[in-house]
Amino acid sequence: MINKVIVLGGGSAGFMAASALKMKLPGLLVSVIRSKDIGIIGVGEGSTPVLSRFLHAYLRVGWRKFIDIANPSWKLGLKFI
Repeated sequence: MINKVIVLGGGSAGFMAASALKMKLPGLLVSVIRSKDIGIIGVGEGSTPVLSRFLHAYLRVGWRKFIDIANPSWKLGLKFI
């Protein structure tokens, strides 16, 4: 039986993978190894409804908690020239 998982990489995918593992297997010891030299990379341009469902339905992160912690930027529209 697997008791411990190590996720390499602390980017969006690494933290989402670690969160999903803990949601499905709460007793599993999950560690994320990330570089202290690589700062936060602002992502979100490709955020789709699938990401929202993953965060709010699957992981059950409430909207208010998400906004308070993530302090997101809100895009009101795009214009391609």
